[in-house]
Amino acid sequence: MIRTLKTKKNSKQKVIERFPKKELNQWLKGRQAWNHDDWLKLLNDLSKQGFVKWTNDQDGQNQIGCYLEETKK
Repeated sequence: MIRTLKTKKNSKQKVIERFPKKELNQWLKGRQAWNHDDWLKLLNDLSKQGFVKWTNDQDGQNQIGCYLEETKK
């Protein structure tokens, strides 16, 4: 009997410390409003990009929300 070992790739994600200003500005282009589903998708996308410092706690999410509200045109 032959056994094969499956190895999982190291799924450690790079954590980005800077505020995602560039990404948020890009997300805002052409948007005047957004709904809760858009908000959750944005947080998920930012988290996947490594901005977990901002997406994984309420203070960070509040800062993102404030930036979006202040910056929208």
